Amino acid sequence: MVGWRARIGVIVPSTNTTVEYEFAKMAPEGVSIHAARMYNPETNDPKLKADALIKMGENAKEAAKELSSIKPALIAFCCTSGSFVKGKGHDKEIVKEIEEVSGVPAITTTTAVVEGLKAFGKKRIVMATPY
Repeated sequence: MVGWRARIGVIVPSTNTTVEYEFAKMAPEGVSIHAARMYNPETNDPKLKADALIKMGENAKEAAKELSSIKPALIAFCCTSGSFVKGKGHDKEIVKEIEEVSGVPAITTTTAVVEGLKAFGKKRIVMATPY
């Protein structure tokens, strides 16, 4: 049976082609990955990028509601830039919204990275990004 151990829901931008594949490759036996997509009006114009991410993020609640019907153990919001586009704490707002609409524990990529760094006691971080 698929997902006999757990089902993980992932919310991804409609333009993302890697999250589902990578999660499925890393998932242990018995854990299944199920995706819902947020329409992403992709743009290369830096002046419009933040607005496009914010608009895309407005679709996260509907995606979470769709995923809740499979009763996942967790829902992961998998758009790093979308989880910090509104500044510090935006990732936690997304988690709260997803949990409220779905009744399922949630996390974002940003939240996971921050929690991971804290778990290792890291306080001074240098980051490079292709953005």
